[in-house]
Amino acid sequence: MPQHTPRLVMYYRTHCDGGLYVSPLPLIERRTGLTHLVVATVQAGEDGVVRLNGAPPECPELAQMWDDVQVAQVYGVRALAMIDGLVHLDHDFETCYPPLRSLLARHRLDGADLHLAEPMSPPGLGRLVDRLRADFGPAFLLAITPSAAVDHDQVFHDRGADLAWLNLPMYGGPRSLADPCDYDAVLATGQVPAAKLVAGAVTSPDNTSGGYVEVDRLAATVAELLYRHPGMGGVSGWEYYNALPGGTDAPWQWAERIGAALKL
Repeated sequence: MPQHTPRLVMYYRTHCDGGLYVSPLPLIERRTGLTHLVVATVQAGEDGVVRLNGAPPECPELAQMWDDVQVAQVYGVRALAMIDGLVHLDHDFETCYPPLRSLLARHRLDGADLHLAEPMSPPGLGRLVDRLRADFGPAFLLAITPSAAVDHDQVFHDRGADLAWLNLPMYGGPRSLADPCDYDAVLATGQVPAAKLVAGAVTSPDNTSGGYVEVDRLAATVAELLYRHPGMGGVSGWEYYNALPGGTDAPWQWAERIGAALKL
């Protein structure tokens, strides 16, 4: 039996599909076991302006989304912002950081998932982590999602003590969740403990250039990983709105199936 409840993390990037609002609340209503909802993608612009998928975060079209995120928090789901454009923080921190801090505070988010789409200097990453910790306190969740261009072992070696988890995409590249082997191989390096390693899965072949694993096979991999590593960090899904098998009509079904596998 697991020693703790592994995380079930869902990335919530598409908030409107064909003019129709996509609510995350079915993930709560269906009791999927969701533990963390990540609002994506917040871009830290080089001009010091923060955007959410290219739009102002406070535009009227996003008001319902922010309200629903707060409802999810009332039901115990921790809400984070996925932050991109970190290279701008690396180059001009004092211009780019204050608007980001204001967004996180204004919406009372529980944490930040730092998307290292490209390498960030160790001093730059350290400065960002330290300021977030100083501004939001020890309970504020910090996660990192590295791209294939980033040495995740080195990042974890440098700042792992500050991180709640490392979200490692296992799709669209050399890693896969078709079986447990690649997750095990990451653990074998000895840098990232199982409790802080969240396996990133893609929820639809439309969301990646490769690496989609059909949900039943993925669930079998997850169950095997949980058996091998009872304290595993969990699973994340990119992204919510079109997750299979339900697709846009019932995207919560992916979380239902993977959530059930995490409870075995």
